[in-house]
Amino acid sequence: MRFAEGDLEGALADLDYAIELDPDFTDAYVNRAGLLVAMGEYGRARADAERDAANPYLLCALGQVEAAEGNPEEAYKAFGSALERDPSMVTALAARGVLSYENGDLASSVADLTRAIELKESAELRFNRSVALRALGRLEEARADLVRARELAPGDEDVRRALAEQ
Repeated sequence: MRFAEGDLEGALADLDYAIELDPDFTDAYVNRAGLLVAMGEYGRARADAERDAANPYLLCALGQVEAAEGNPEEAYKAFGSALERDPSMVTALAARGVLSYENGDLASSVADLTRAIELKESAELRFNRSVALRALGRLEEARADLVRARELAPGDEDVRRALAEQ
């Protein structure tokens, strides 16, 4: 709740307390790693993410750390390892899709985002795929994704702006 309100320090304190109460609470480590990445505290995030190399959620968090630190190859490896353990992990597919886009691999970006949408459609995923499709020159498909994103999130200003620009 504090994270949603923008209180990152408060959210961090809550997660620290949850871990203090239950040092084996993996979800708290996953969430804390993500929060620490958002705060730019990559070393601490990495320590949480590397707690269990077999846990797909922690591997996905490690991918986020690697991407934030500018290590795309290591990020790809971490997201790939997460997906080997849980092929339906939407978060890993979405993150790898964005990473692929940022590194110029548009076809892989579209493929990962398409699979993520098949598993759990969202306006954010549709918007991101529309960006990659547009970069590939697939303008009609990109517009269709934006229209669907608007249906899913009518108040999203990024979607509204993108539709207005087309």
